[in-house]
Amino acid sequence: MASRAAELATRVRAVSLLPTSLEPEAESVLEAVQAAGLDGVPVIHMGTPRANRKPVALVMRDTTALAVVKVGVDPLTDQLLDRERCALEAFAAQPPTGVTVPRLLTHGEVGNHVFTAQTVLPGSTEGGSRRLTDAEAVEIALSLSGPGQPVELSTSTWAQRLAVAVAGLPLGPDRDMVCAAWERWLRSASAQVNVGRSHGDFSPWNTRRSRMGVEAWDWERFTSDSPVGFDIVHWQVQRRLSDHRSVKEAVIDATRAAVVVLREQGIPVEEARLIVGSYAIALAARTVADGQRSFGRPIALVDEWLQPTLESSLDNTEGAL
Repeated sequence: MASRAAELATRVRAVSLLPTSLEPEAESVLEAVQAAGLDGVPVIHMGTPRANRKPVALVMRDTTALAVVKVGVDPLTDQLLDRERCALEAFAAQPPTGVTVPRLLTHGEVGNHVFTAQTVLPGSTEGGSRRLTDAEAVEIALSLSGPGQPVELSTSTWAQRLAVAVAGLPLGPDRDMVCAAWERWLRSASAQVNVGRSHGDFSPWNTRRSRMGVEAWDWERFTSDSPVGFDIVHWQVQRRLSDHRSVKEAVIDATRAAVVVLREQGIPVEEARLIVGSYAIALAARTVADGQRSFGRPIALVDEWLQPTLESSLDNTEGAL
């Protein structure tokens, strides 16, 4: 077994020799690189433990980055890679305005799991790029979504999909809390909002401004029918979580800030509150469905932040914000 690990380490570049526990991931990455027809050495990154963790490899030839290869390891990561593939295929036909996205090179299966190979964006690997400002993030998020299409949110395809997700959550206190929040939301959602494209994980670490302009990658949570403004709310939440605040403080502060930003973009306050409340329930449902609590992710503590966030965002009095 140790000799196999040593052999893999000669074919896969890493910070140190691959431990035995990473051998299956190294094997699958090498198979994917070969299937993609890439002549280079993969540098594997596994990331921190979380439900959507999977091997991601930067394929290098000398000092040139050839591609990013991602390989699924279970049904969730396979589904996410399929969604990203669909997004990149759609962008190839109709590029988003104001943002550069990776180009899908190829996709397929290795070991009964999905893999994708896509181009490397300079901002993700090169020096000289910088993080987006909050103002730039708002501009790009709204540019990506477009003006949107007005729909009755409670009966929209987005809400129908979320209803299925909520109903399918595993039994337990978290499910009970999300279901109760969903029922409350339905009583407050009789309004029209605009829906459009959403990155789904729009955050400082998935975007950069480089010599190519604004770049965005990791489109695994992409949707085409989410309420316009979701990416703005997500940006606010993720930025505050990264500041190591308590999850309750971070989410409530972020959602309140998001309402202000949405109002500055001309969205009526009632609609802005509805968008924020919708986002909170969608995030909670996704977190519970993915089983993030077992990985110790702060956002998985939905019992700490979901109810207070809804009380703030769905309150009918403007003073609550």
